[in-house]
Amino acid sequence: MLHVIVACLVLVTAAADTAVEFTLEDQRGAEISSQQLRGKPYVLIIADRDGAEHSVRWGEGLYRALGNDAVILGCAALEGVPWFLRWFVRSRFRESVTAVPVLLDWEGVLFRAYRCSPKLPTLIAVDANARVVCRHSGKPDSDAVRNVVALLRQRFGVEQQ
Repeated sequence: MLHVIVACLVLVTAAADTAVEFTLEDQRGAEISSQQLRGKPYVLIIADRDGAEHSVRWGEGLYRALGNDAVILGCAALEGVPWFLRWFVRSRFRESVTAVPVLLDWEGVLFRAYRCSPKLPTLIAVDANARVVCRHSGKPDSDAVRNVVALLRQRFGVEQQ
């Protein structure tokens, strides 16, 4: 139980940075920017290839818990993919992820800017005022999801369902 409490304290003290500005395309070619999200809370789930499986589970858990109270966006760190293979990678994302937008970060800008951990997804929660209010890296076990959701509800001002 102490481990869970320490994890929450880390999440709380990691807040208060200004969110990174971005404009990226999703798997369908739609451009999504931080400016479009201004005024709404959102969560970026940033992962490299090795963390992708865990990011899907994070996304499912957060979407079930937060619903329409926050925008949930996946972000694939794709730095190193050669330009001539990008069409293929985009088509794979389009086929495998149909329900939600996944930002395709070909240059790894957000992965580096938020100092994400390799092989693990990193959640960056941004409030309606463009402040980072939660940062969490790790696998989505049930305790982690429950603790992060509780913190996000508090930080986003969302009522418990």
